[in-house]
Amino acid sequence: EQFALSITMGLVKCMFVAISASLVDTLGRKPLLVVGSLALVASFATMAVGELPRVPGALVAVGVMIFMASFSMGLGPLCWVYASELFPSTIRGRGMSLAVVLNRVTATGISFTFVPLCNILGGQFGYFVLLAAISAVVAVIASFLAFETKGL
Repeated sequence: EQFALSITMGLVKCMFVAISASLVDTLGRKPLLVVGSLALVASFATMAVGELPRVPGALVAVGVMIFMASFSMGLGPLCWVYASELFPSTIRGRGMSLAVVLNRVTATGISFTFVPLCNILGGQFGYFVLLAAISAVVAVIASFLAFETKGL
């Protein structure tokens, strides 16, 4: 069962990266970023509900699949697309290096704060609600402040 879930997760990820790649130049970066962030809200909310008593644990697996699809369609590839397009060619190498460092520091921070934040927030339910709220804020900020680089 775990092997089948791993294979399914990998297929979902590949499929949604391909969908993002095929839509990024037609729909644009901003809509994919906003929709992907809103889908992240749904994924974290699903995982939070899956942590409640008397709710089937399989709901968490569904939330993880939604997360993989959402991230693979939105923030995953688009942070690199945006970063590569925003920096002028004269400083693109340094800019992309900074983007990679910030990406890795953020990912490390999320990993290191998981257990302490779960303890502070009363468990994984609270942690997933926090991530859903952060994703909602990202969607709102992207809606108003992100600009479209399609065709530039």
